[in-house]
Amino acid sequence: MTRAVPFVVSVLALLTTLSFSASAASAHAFDDVKNSFATLLSMDAPSAGWILGVIFIIVLLVVAMWAMNDRTLGLVTAGISMAFVGIVGWWPLYSLIFVGIIIAFLVLRPFGGGGGGE
Repeated sequence: MTRAVPFVVSVLALLTTLSFSASAASAHAFDDVKNSFATLLSMDAPSAGWILGVIFIIVLLVVAMWAMNDRTLGLVTAGISMAFVGIVGWWPLYSLIFVGIIIAFLVLRPFGGGGGGE
């Protein structure tokens, strides 16, 4: 796990730099990427944002798991990349909240396990 700490810190630093260092001229750089991708695939911009978000999450997850050989790091990387995709506006906020609720239900299992009854 000690090898994973520098990687996670560097990914967080990179994502923070990318999301907060946009100048006034390039403030909508991620929207431009989304619109260009939508034009390339002849689709609407929100669908292109969903596709770009999924591609970003999968690529970052594969690279992190390949570099560190740690599954816990994969969950952290997936969470960080989902937050980044939400920050840049490729995915709407309600979808991230919905995914968080699903993950919470999977982890906590409020309706499963040793309940009363028969």
